[in-house]
Amino acid sequence: MHPIGGTTYPGVPATTTILALLTPEGSSGVLATTTSHAFALPGGTITTIDDVHLIPTAEPGVYRLVSHLVVTGGASGQIELQGVANLAALTATGRFVGTICPAP
Repeated sequence: MHPIGGTTYPGVPATTTILALLTPEGSSGVLATTTSHAFALPGGTITTIDDVHLIPTAEPGVYRLVSHLVVTGGASGQIELQGVANLAALTATGRFVGTICPAP
């Protein structure tokens, strides 16, 4: 389920593409990367470029996920994604919060 722009879209396909390798940010254990998303919403596809940070937790391979998504196509706006990423299981869950304005 993807709540975006005040509307919840259940069953919306979202494709994530990793654009850069995960790199450490200093010695804190925080990892950073750049990704992009394509959300297939009922009114059309929205694409983003994302600044991603993974913050380690006490559980090995599990990170707190904080991502800033800038809408680059199909609309305009910005979205914050906060959640959990499990790199061992290659899974992620999270919540999207932000504002998207339809393309003119």
